[in-house]
Amino acid sequence: MTINANILESLHKEEQQYYDLYVSSKLSNNVYDPYSSGQELYGKVDNNFNPIMLKNAPENLVSLGNGAYVLDYVADAYYALVDHIEETKLKAGAYLPASYLSGDSTRTSLINNLQVVGNDFMDPKKLYLDLLDNLFEYFSTEFITFKSKDKVIKNFKHFVKAFTNFTLGDSFPEFFALTYSGFMGKQAVTIESTGLTIRVQDDKNYELFDLYEKYKDDPTLKFFSNACRKHGFFVHRYSPSVLIADLKNPRMRQRMLQRGSSLDGDIKTKSGILPLEDWDHQHTFGIDSHGDGYTKETIGSYEHIHKIVGFEIKPVVWADPETGLEVWSYHNLPEIPMFSKYYDRTCNMDIDNIKKQILDMYNTFVEMYPFNQTYKLSSKNDLIPSGHYRKKASMDTLRGAYPDDFWLKYYIKLRLKEEKIVLSPQTYRTILKKVRATHARTNLMMAASVVNTEIVKRLHYQIGGPKKQNNIY
Repeated sequence: MTINANILESLHKEEQQYYDLYVSSKLSNNVYDPYSSGQELYGKVDNNFNPIMLKNAPENLVSLGNGAYVLDYVADAYYALVDHIEETKLKAGAYLPASYLSGDSTRTSLINNLQVVGNDFMDPKKLYLDLLDNLFEYFSTEFITFKSKDKVIKNFKHFVKAFTNFTLGDSFPEFFALTYSGFMGKQAVTIESTGLTIRVQDDKNYELFDLYEKYKDDPTLKFFSNACRKHGFFVHRYSPSVLIADLKNPRMRQRMLQRGSSLDGDIKTKSGILPLEDWDHQHTFGIDSHGDGYTKETIGSYEHIHKIVGFEIKPVVWADPETGLEVWSYHNLPEIPMFSKYYDRTCNMDIDNIKKQILDMYNTFVEMYPFNQTYKLSSKNDLIPSGHYRKKASMDTLRGAYPDDFWLKYYIKLRLKEEKIVLSPQTYRTILKKVRATHARTNLMMAASVVNTEIVKRLHYQIGGPKKQNNIY
């Protein structure tokens, strides 16, 4: 029997109405909704909408058991929440019952069945690489074969041309983005890859009706939601047993501070001397209320200046006057911004990552197709088998064949395509000129940061005017 699509839509709307009436209405105003236009990027961008990715720093994460990992200050808030719930249960007695009657069955109430379960945490870089493998398989075994490009890819330059054209063309799959910055906005990257989420019951695969049945009569749901709010957590609208750190909440911000970091807007130190940390030199510095500025005097080393963007001190590189070797200099502000401590700004890593991935994919392609079979005509017009073995490439090969300007132009086009931004030729040339000027003064990372700024202000701000939307933190 075929079911009319309109009937299915009507049934879904009815389920949604019942769920909102009997479940959502019991949740306090601290609700996380992944389908809300204000929260779909939550945990995946910083205060200024720069895409971010969780650092590969195990010391920042705490295991709650059962494969659940969260940021250290989020774990602190959760333990305090559990203590509060247990203490209140003892005082409340029958007002917060251990079980309750729902229809013809007896159910265990939510707060009497709290147990951390695996929160589907996956390192975003691992997820990226897993999906990149799928992309490369599609490119190498389907796209180039279908287009008969495997015969014309004789060397590294041919591969780079074919792959860059593929990534900028219409055949590139929607599920993926080659840059980290574009990838973090994809649906494949969920809130559970941000280190902010705790799941206290396993109902992730429940349908809406199942969730309605589970929670509609639970007398402890409203208390649980309010307790979460007081301790700095959102409750997931469509899975009330999932908690998400609310970075606007004063309690959660206090937990951050106790672990040595602050949300950007809470940072009070706008000038002074940078801490010594692991480097042999320091700087005086000054920033404005947006966290933008420069280092000033260099104390104890070769004179150099760092640009500070959104409370992040950008690294600089110079040639040591004695050895000629590259010297990199990194610093943090005296008050460590939370997003700098726990996350990397993806634009800082994008171009280096693209280079590495293209090089790795080419060398894998050579392993898969080592011999380039071709044919040539003999003097008698007969086809004679010919060809050559493809050679692997090194990073030195890549650097020699493709200057920084190639990667900058490719990066701009790639980011525009990933975010579906269309520019006039004149605007594109203006941005490219700005990016090139920054690169000439500084380095490739700072040039990529300029690209990121141009993308962000077109996605989240009125260019030259007010914000399109309020800060989600």
